[in-house]
Amino acid sequence: MPNLANTEGIAQRARHLSRRIFASLPWGYRLAHLFAVLGADNASTLGRSAYALFLEAAVQGMPDIGGRNALDFAPEIRGPNDAHKLPPDYGRIFGARLFRALLARFGPEIAEEATADTLIKIVRGRVHVRNGANLSEAEALVSTIALNSARDLARGEQRRRKWVQDDDGYPDIEDPTAFAEMENALSPREMQRVLQELDRIHPRARSFAEALLDGDSKAEIARSWNVTPSYVSRWLSEHRAELAAVLQRHLRLARRYNYDRRAYPLAT
Repeated sequence: MPNLANTEGIAQRARHLSRRIFASLPWGYRLAHLFAVLGADNASTLGRSAYALFLEAAVQGMPDIGGRNALDFAPEIRGPNDAHKLPPDYGRIFGARLFRALLARFGPEIAEEATADTLIKIVRGRVHVRNGANLSEAEALVSTIALNSARDLARGEQRRRKWVQDDDGYPDIEDPTAFAEMENALSPREMQRVLQELDRIHPRARSFAEALLDGDSKAEIARSWNVTPSYVSRWLSEHRAELAAVLQRHLRLARRYNYDRRAYPLAT
């Protein structure tokens, strides 16, 4: 029988090592991870709705569902309105990958809006996938629609800080330097003010944000709170919008402050 103390000690050392590695990553990457977790619900819904659309179009190469060929379920899934019949995590990886790409390129506000706009287009039948297309082709179509939506939002709002890059490709979201713009906008010092405000939302809001910035998983957060992972998931669902609103407001203020300092530098 394994020694419980030794097992817990190994887990603690593994967590410490993981945190050290995550702490060595650029601040912008760690900050983007926090925004990505807070935006996961919309991204997951987009991924599942897109995959429901793909099943309707008999897209080839879809992941299996419950060990069965996904196309076996095509007669039951007649488009995005039947997305609720699919497993909750079906299409989640695609949705998360797309959201993180938008996040890296345009920032959290536009990433959220573009995700919602793309989801609406899918649900309203405005996205047409070629029947029998392969999965990479279908995902590329939805990704392009989301990218174009984000570009339109950025141009339409005439943002003073340029988030859009000049090239036509996505940044490498596995490259920590892809989030340099976010790092410049919301510094670790400014994040301390954000964390102080999170204290007023919920007693656990600050510790949740700090844990994500340290790279902790939901399971690790659950252990530190002495609760179950399902409790952490429920807690996040209840408070996600509040946390995201605080972060986005501080990000807007920080970007405006940085812009004003560039536009109207103090006399020396």
